[in-house]
Amino acid sequence: MVEAACATFTEADLEAAREESAAQARAAVQEEHAGEMARQRAEVLDLQQQTLETLSAKHEGLVEQFCGMVPGLVMEAVRRILANTELDEPMIKNIVSEIIAEVHPGTAGLEVILCERDLEFFEGTEEAFQKKYPGIHFVCDRELHPGDCMVRSRFGMLDGSLSTKLDHVEAMLS
Repeated sequence: MVEAACATFTEADLEAAREESAAQARAAVQEEHAGEMARQRAEVLDLQQQTLETLSAKHEGLVEQFCGMVPGLVMEAVRRILANTELDEPMIKNIVSEIIAEVHPGTAGLEVILCERDLEFFEGTEEAFQKKYPGIHFVCDRELHPGDCMVRSRFGMLDGSLSTKLDHVEAMLS
């Protein structure tokens, strides 16, 4: 009969084998966790990218919508403010001077058309305008509103009404 050789292990050998086995298990778990963490990071980055793209698209849409609304809102506010503003004599004279200045200097035979109330501001001051603009005369148009001013010259009609000015501003804002 042949006797089989049995390996004998010491307590230290068993402890070393346990430690090696535990280290291998820890390494396998760490490797599995590292792979899982990398996969989750990639998913999170992908979700972040999708979220940023969605937010960017919505932001651009909102900015475009806002920019489209601003001119109308501004003009509505200006119209409401002007509707409640009483234009006094200095303001009317400034409006008239401004529109006359748009006509070529030295143009004779200007006809300044104002509403009845605004025309009263020029009574007695026509001579000052006559010196600067020979042949100027003032005319009443009952359909014009306070602050509206039209100037007719040999070159045509220049519309200085507030509504026309507001339309020009609104067109520039759009």
